[in-house]
Amino acid sequence: MRRTRCGIRLGGAKAAAGLAVAFAASPASAQDRLDVFEVWSSPPDMVLASVDGVAEAPGGAIWVSDPMAVSVFAIDPDEGAVTLVARRGEGPGEVEAPDRIAVMPDGNMAVFDMSKVEVYTAGGESVRRIRLPVEVAWPKGFAALPSGGFAISGGIFSIGAAIHEFDAQGGLVRSWGDQSPALGLRERIVGSGGALYAGGDGLLYSQSAPHRIVGYGYGPDDPREGRVLAELPGMLVHPGDGVIVELGEGDDWSRTFHPYFPQSRAVFELPDSGILNVVVYNDDGYSVWQVFESGALVAEDRVDVAYVPWFLCEDGTVLATRLAPATDVPVVVRLRVLIERAVIKNS
Repeated sequence: MRRTRCGIRLGGAKAAAGLAVAFAASPASAQDRLDVFEVWSSPPDMVLASVDGVAEAPGGAIWVSDPMAVSVFAIDPDEGAVTLVARRGEGPGEVEAPDRIAVMPDGNMAVFDMSKVEVYTAGGESVRRIRLPVEVAWPKGFAALPSGGFAISGGIFSIGAAIHEFDAQGGLVRSWGDQSPALGLRERIVGSGGALYAGGDGLLYSQSAPHRIVGYGYGPDDPREGRVLAELPGMLVHPGDGVIVELGEGDDWSRTFHPYFPQSRAVFELPDSGILNVVVYNDDGYSVWQVFESGALVAEDRVDVAYVPWFLCEDGTVLATRLAPATDVPVVVRLRVLIERAVIKNS
């Protein structure tokens, strides 16, 4: 048996430190091995109330949106210093419910905020506010497109689709994709959508449940039915109307939302044409990391932490969040992903 190692290059030589590949001679039936481990975490004195978006800005600062604190922060990963980028308000650069974060093609940072997108420089200066004609509720994906526009997945009460494209001025270009199988309108809104990633050749969409990854071209004439790139039938079952549970009557009546059912929470395009998909079992406290190539599952790892991945960095690492074991306070982490390839060795 012979073992060699090499690194996948994402944005330069340093990429090998983040997402690496190892090759090992193995029987034909062996599946590639995938390991995930932490290499950095946010400062222990940084207490976040919630996290709905994380991204690495050009220059290396890690941006975090905290909707419960109605704030956006930037962390210096080397010094540990935390800077307030945006606070609650209606003025320029201020936010109401900051959510997903994306890096735009020009290097600016975009923060999805209810029915608008706030745009900042990588240094945190407000650039402009892009108002959207509709509100995308319970968003599950946000991607900055090469055109300067955005793709957002989630529910819109007046539109029966799960993915919505907006141009650089905020105009709704088109909507497509099946909503959740729920019968109730509110339930469909809560349960629709999935992770998005703006790749080099098109948009990746990983439906929350059932398990399915679809690719879409960027062109205006590209078909919106897309191309199924990978799926594992039966792995994930959508709860349908179970995303909202109503109990009791009168003064004892209550309504509970369950948006974090077992689902695909992240999808990324790998530089070797592979796809990294992450399924999170929030209530059970674990996540499943998968690599697909040409539609086949080639590597998988169950990690006993319910990591929620948000962003694939240029060095190949993945920014994610987890809950601190003792306090359940969200912690931002940088993860390294190691893939060990199974290679058949001929005698």
